[in-house]
Amino acid sequence: METSLSRRAFARAGAAALAAAAALPTAAAQAMPAPPAVTAETEATVNRILARYGSRLTAEQRQRLPRIVQGHVDMLQAVRAVAFDNTAPPATVLQLVEGRRA
Repeated sequence: METSLSRRAFARAGAAALAAAAALPTAAAQAMPAPPAVTAETEATVNRILARYGSRLTAEQRQRLPRIVQGHVDMLQAVRAVAFDNTAPPATVLQLVEGRRA
């Protein structure tokens, strides 16, 4: 069974599908999480960044900065949660071998 689809029919179907998709709210827009609460650490970091680079940032970048920094602070929580002992040996050690070429 062979069906042929002309370029015009394909274009019409594509335009109809695009119009239907544009009319529906996207799942990403519906599932947008609330902006994270700004912590004291975030605010201090934002103030340091603005003091150092504030003259180079646009108004839009200054507005986005707290959200970006808070996202980084949230990611760091997993790293900070790992118990670390300063007496632990390193995971990898450089071993030099004399007399051999790599």
